[in-house]
Amino acid sequence: MKDKVFSLLRGTIQVFVAVNLLISLTLSFIYPDFFHVGLLFTPGTLIYTIPLSLAFYKLVKPLQPYFEGSPEEMSEEFEEVKPDLD
Repeated sequence: MKDKVFSLLRGTIQVFVAVNLLISLTLSFIYPDFFHVGLLFTPGTLIYTIPLSLAFYKLVKPLQPYFEGSPEEMSEEFEEVKPDLD
């Protein structure tokens, strides 16, 4: 149980950095004169980015074995999902 909690915390922290990087890049292009990196760590922003990071990590974690394996494994497993276009 302790390992699962630490794994969730570590993954959430890694995704938190990625989410903040995406938000900062987007805002720096939209509002170049107004945006400052410190705005990402205000309590009002953290209320949204921390749960967003946790949700993003929970969605991406089941896909991790497919990213580590070869492309053939993924295509063989999902071959039956192809639509019938005839």
